[in-house]
Amino acid sequence: MGMKPSEDISFSAYLKITKKDKDFLLYSTFISHTIIAPSQIVEGNDISDKSEDPNHVSGIISPVFKLLYVTEGESSFRSFSGEVDITAGTFILIVPGERYSYHRNPALKLNEYCISFDGDLPRLWLQNRFLPSENMVYEYGISQSLIKLFDSAVSLAQKNEEGFQQMIASILVNIITKFYLKRTYHFDLSRETSLLEAAKMLFEENIFEKFDVEMICRQLKVNYYTLRSYFKDHTGYSPYQYLLNMKIEKAKELLQERNASVKEVAFTLAFDSPYYFSRLFKAKTGISPSRWADPYNNDSH
Repeated sequence: MGMKPSEDISFSAYLKITKKDKDFLLYSTFISHTIIAPSQIVEGNDISDKSEDPNHVSGIISPVFKLLYVTEGESSFRSFSGEVDITAGTFILIVPGERYSYHRNPALKLNEYCISFDGDLPRLWLQNRFLPSENMVYEYGISQSLIKLFDSAVSLAQKNEEGFQQMIASILVNIITKFYLKRTYHFDLSRETSLLEAAKMLFEENIFEKFDVEMICRQLKVNYYTLRSYFKDHTGYSPYQYLLNMKIEKAKELLQERNASVKEVAFTLAFDSPYYFSRLFKAKTGISPSRWADPYNNDSH
């Protein structure tokens, strides 16, 4: 794939860290503001072919926290939870030790901020679940106040004056607080019901169908990273595991009607097979579905 060189206007810097900075418990290791013009495709090849990017296939592991905020452009982000398309207004939090890959679409202009940081304070946030324990992609939207904070952090890094680390740390606290509040309370403030309640109602409506994550995210107008993190924070389960639990509860009701066999219940609730349903039911309840339907049944499988 041939491309003409792209004109870019960018700033990036690895930041000096002193003992005083580490004692402050929050410090930045790297900061960048990247503005890249669209590449000019010479041979008409498909620039979205991520298989040409080895990092997108294998991924990398960051030893520190990273914040990315995309204000223009499109990218693809992948972690153990799956792959999601990144568009303008997306906020990405990468946590230490989590494998991820990030592929930008060079056919579009890119405007992106990145701050890498570490310290005892964010590690404590992670431990106390103030920060999610896995990579997080959140559709924050274009926020001028957020852009201003990132611009201020970049300006401080460029000037490199005494105390700049502490000033950037205060900005990071502001950014992360905005992210936390938006992520935690956004749905309660903007809708009559929370995201969790809306998802539970949607699961209830589709309890006899197979788990369709794309449909669910489309209906709730969130990406899967947001939905999964919200469920883990509020229930301890992923959306899929939560739905399975709901299906098992529904199966209990159907089995006690006595006019439905284990096989009929399994297929009614869209399980792949009666065998899988029976194993899951016993794992969740401690007894087989046939024993649940008839406590005097000697079948323990």
